[in-house]
Amino acid sequence: MTPPTSAQLDHLIGHTANRALTPDEHAALRDGIQALRASLAGTGTALRTAPSGAYHRQVVEQLRAAEDELGRWRRQGRRADRYRAAWLSARQRAEAYGEGILQRCEDRDTVYSWLRTAQAATATAVDRAEQVEARIAAAYRFADEMATYCSPHGVASLYAERLRAALDEAQP
Repeated sequence: MTPPTSAQLDHLIGHTANRALTPDEHAALRDGIQALRASLAGTGTALRTAPSGAYHRQVVEQLRAAEDELGRWRRQGRRADRYRAAWLSARQRAEAYGEGILQRCEDRDTVYSWLRTAQAATATAVDRAEQVEARIAAAYRFADEMATYCSPHGVASLYAERLRAALDEAQP
């Protein structure tokens, strides 16, 4: 018996789904499969391994490329994380610096207002002190003039001495 051709094998395999094979059909199918195996084995292992070896190399290269790409993405992610952390840190420092400047500006305005108030008070006190010194000087001049007045019983000179004594006691 000759082995079946590939068309006959397809026909036999198609019938196995619909009905049970007869013993002759079963033997023909078995012989056809064995002949197919023998023909594949006769072509040699080089033919069978060459496509699978090339396919294997291609798959390995694709895997390596995918791993390299994944590594690049991870490095870029870490770099982006570092950049993001640096940016957040710089922004926080700038905000703190800005808040510090604003606080100092607010304090500066407060201190300047205190300084202006103190300068105004000092100017007022200096003006008042100059006025008081001028009055005291006028009082001494008056006492000096009064000491030379001609008065009965020397009352004017007595008053001038008392006025000088009162002015001298009042000074610190």
